Amino acid sequence: MPLHLLLAEDEEIAAENLAFLLRKRLKNHDLHLHLARGGKEALDIVAGSPDISVAVLDVRMPGMDGIELTHRLRLTRPDLECIMLSGYDTPVCRMECRRWGARAFLSKPARIEDLVGAIEEAARAHDARPVCSGAGVSLS
Repeated sequence: MPLHLLLAEDEEIAAENLAFLLRKRLKNHDLHLHLARGGKEALDIVAGSPDISVAVLDVRMPGMDGIELTHRLRLTRPDLECIMLSGYDTPVCRMECRRWGARAFLSKPARIEDLVGAIEEAARAHDARPVCSGAGVSLS
């Protein structure tokens, strides 16, 4: 099954490096990588790409930060698994990320093995969820 992954990172070099490493390490997963440079762009990408199952989000981005982005994504796509990356690892930050539904929190610079492991775990959790089509359900 293909892995559709969103990477939201505002720092261009960090985004390009992570994208390169993830493509290399996840090549056996038929990876489809979507890059966003900010929260608004990430929301637009997810809205137009229902196959995205895992999102890797930077916590600190200008405009909409990763915590608010996680909250908004979980409202519209509760099935989406979110993994947070941050160079500002504090207990409050971790708590907020978990509160809004992040599956994992990794400190920058994260070891690629840890990030790949978190992505694979998130993809398995997503794929194990039952699919509800709503067919035959009456809300009246």
